[in-house]
Amino acid sequence: MANTISSIIASRRAIFGAALTAPALVAISGSVAAAMPVMRSDFDAALSTYHRARDADLHDLNHGALKSASDLYDCRTAPFAAKFGATRNLAHGQDAVRWDAYFEEMQAAEQRHTEMFSKPRWAAFEALIAVPAPTIGALLTKIKVAGNEVDGDDIVEFVRADLARFAAQEG
Repeated sequence: MANTISSIIASRRAIFGAALTAPALVAISGSVAAAMPVMRSDFDAALSTYHRARDADLHDLNHGALKSASDLYDCRTAPFAAKFGATRNLAHGQDAVRWDAYFEEMQAAEQRHTEMFSKPRWAAFEALIAVPAPTIGALLTKIKVAGNEVDGDDIVEFVRADLARFAAQEG
């Protein structure tokens, strides 16, 4: 019974807290959005570019040339792995030469993927982070994207900058 009452009180507090906070967030994000209509289109364009680059990167990784190269590498090296274990360095003779050749092909495929897909994704992410968030919702989107791309410590810097800008516009 006590746990039920505690959870009801906690739920009420959460609801009341949200009810009191939401109008302030809406007011802040609404006024900031009204003050920066041009910035919104810049943000939307950067977000769209990032999503296209991310989707292309993931598609190649899961279904494209890198996936094909990885599957071929696994197929070619399976007999060596069965014979020598997962460590390529234990192979010797012709087996080592062939395994190394397959490994070099896989490294080349990974390098092509990095150049064609990963670097554009990273550049699009950096461009997105550089664009000031025009609204609280946009800032939350940037945080979500950054959470998938970088460590949490790297996120703090742009969040602080965007929040400081929001506060300066309000003040």
